Amino acid sequence: MEKAELMLALFGQKIGGEPIIVDRTRLQQYATCPFQAWSGKDEADILRDVGKETHRLTEECIKTGLDNQTQPEDMADWFVNELPKVRPDIQPQVIRAVRNIADSLLKLRPHRIIGVEEQIDWPSDMCSLDGRQFILTICLDLLIAGRESLIVTDWKSGFKKRTNQETVDDFQCQVAAFILWQMYPDINTIHWFFDEMFWGTKSYARFERNASIIHPDLTTEMQFKGRIFEALRLWQEDCRQAWPEEKKCAWCDSVLDCPHANAGVRRIATNPRKFIDRMTAMQAQLDRYKRIAKDWYKRHGTIKGSEMVYEWRQPKERFAPKLYKGNGEK
Repeated sequence: MEKAELMLALFGQKIGGEPIIVDRTRLQQYATCPFQAWSGKDEADILRDVGKETHRLTEECIKTGLDNQTQPEDMADWFVNELPKVRPDIQPQVIRAVRNIADSLLKLRPHRIIGVEEQIDWPSDMCSLDGRQFILTICLDLLIAGRESLIVTDWKSGFKKRTNQETVDDFQCQVAAFILWQMYPDINTIHWFFDEMFWGTKSYARFERNASIIHPDLTTEMQFKGRIFEALRLWQEDCRQAWPEEKKCAWCDSVLDCPHANAGVRRIATNPRKFIDRMTAMQAQLDRYKRIAKDWYKRHGTIKGSEMVYEWRQPKERFAPKLYKGNGEK
């Protein structure tokens, strides 16, 4: 507790009282957009229900296989046989969402599995302004022992595809890596995979505890701890700032109440049908603009705008003029 006492000394506080349980999902909301976290909205969503059902089924499959000491191919067969029995209202969506899961199950190495849907509560050395200790809680879908490393797989049933860089920067991954480093002080390397079951693809991140990008004194472990601390600080300060960004707003349940939401995202949330009707008309207008510009180009050549130029630069391909920036970038 020495670090926590040192931090609290800055606020003239003492450690004591009931600890505060901090769920990773809640903390990630503050790290993403404090207004979203403060509003506390969590609307019913079929994608969430599908995700919960696929996680339940995957957990039951692997744990049953481990208990019965079955081989990975038997686990995959069990999973496929159980799919028709899931909740009938979302069964078609679940089957589509996990259509590639059998391949992942076949590659399991049961003897190296540490935990399935492993719930971890870590008593941190960070405390609230009134001196109460934060206990961070996370759930790992699959934790495996590697060669002097740990391997985490997180099942994703949605349609999103992630790049490796997005995985490296992901708050969930960084929080989990930091907590695992505290629990396993001899482990330096953590491998993280997002298994995108719908697509059959994986995104990957490798975290090295003592690696540094800017300065040797700023290690990856320190970077992650600082990010966690700042998210906790926003929570403690009851921060209600909105940090709008089109992709974030499109997934946010609080977008209609947010004073800074992207206008387009707010519009589709208000009336999705009208939004698509309008987008259809705008697409037709844009197609017409392109046809007119193409005919003009054939007669007059390159068309220069204020910032962009419209011309054909790839003679080996079919004739398809495009917009380019004035500096040559497409």
